[in-house]
Amino acid sequence: MIYWFWLSTFLVVYVYLLYPLIIWAIARVQSTKNTQSSEDNDQPLPTITVVVPAYNEEAVIAAKLENCLSLDYPMDLLDIVVVSDSSTDRTDAIVATTQSEVPGRILLHRMSNRGGKTAGINSVMQTVESDITVFTDTNVMLDSDSLKHIAFALAEPSVGGVAGQLTYTNPDASETAQSGGLYWRYEEFIKHNEGLCGSIMGADGSIFAIRSNLFRQLPNHVMDDFCTSMGVLLQGYMFAFDARIKAYEKSAEKSTEEFKRKIRIANRSFNSYRALPLVGNLSLFDTWKFISHKWLRWVSFAFLLGALFSNVMISLNDASMFYHFVLLCQICAYALALAKHAMPSLKLPLLSAWYYFVMANAANAVGIFQSLAGKKTTTWAPPSSSR
Repeated sequence: MIYWFWLSTFLVVYVYLLYPLIIWAIARVQSTKNTQSSEDNDQPLPTITVVVPAYNEEAVIAAKLENCLSLDYPMDLLDIVVVSDSSTDRTDAIVATTQSEVPGRILLHRMSNRGGKTAGINSVMQTVESDITVFTDTNVMLDSDSLKHIAFALAEPSVGGVAGQLTYTNPDASETAQSGGLYWRYEEFIKHNEGLCGSIMGADGSIFAIRSNLFRQLPNHVMDDFCTSMGVLLQGYMFAFDARIKAYEKSAEKSTEEFKRKIRIANRSFNSYRALPLVGNLSLFDTWKFISHKWLRWVSFAFLLGALFSNVMISLNDASMFYHFVLLCQICAYALALAKHAMPSLKLPLLSAWYYFVMANAANAVGIFQSLAGKKTTTWAPPSSSR
């Protein structure tokens, strides 16, 4: 049991602390600088299609379209397509109104049956003829020069895709939003350093782009952003990270919404791992990054449970005071998380961040067990507090 305790503890520390530090150190020593592609070239700008998946987004779709229309990119090289997943609110009507105001600038691709985000993207990509496709969520606003930075990044022949920098705009709106923002800054730190020494391990749907000819049709139950971006790597291209491509989003402010969202993401992500043959088909370096950043992160709840269970068994066998003390610390830590869940107004230093960490791992466990049980989540509902 002592072996299992230290192995579980090491894996938790490795996933959340050592790997980020190691990839940071490697990035300092060996940087390919692929995120800083030169903008001094005479190549003509490529054609771009901006794909915006939407389901019942009447609260934000008008602002999203206004943002897309304001992007600094030649009008004759840009298409904007809203993929409505059989929306039942005013989303389609708002798109139609904007279409009439700016004829020829916006297309509506409505799905006749609700099949989810991946199904919608599979459908619309059969019609895309542009050089580059940009994927961006409905509640995400882009800097005006984002498309130009995307075009310059993909001018590098070895780069098949690029992701941008997402910033949450409401970090102080609630403790959930604050903890979510802290986690996201941590995640962006890892992506930035992965990008400095090669490819990132999966893009986020808020903002990323690929060469359109690299898109491959996907099973409807997988994560479109993760599988599309990792599919670029499987075809022999790099997937870069460029912090100059800036996006802004309002994060979920309610812990119940965030918990449901993370369960859905965990289910679709684990289904993605099962559907996409990554290990053995990536380079050795990218395989290490994928296992460290993605695979071990998703199953880290098992390491946390392993450390707790083995600690209990060790302590029951009259172990040294060290193991009794560590067990007491673990029990108190999880008790505080439960207390925070029962009493959201409870405030202690770092408690919100710890509660978010426990909540996220619990959601991962639920989503993965759903995946193993055969559940395939395809549809989504936007969190109201993030709109």
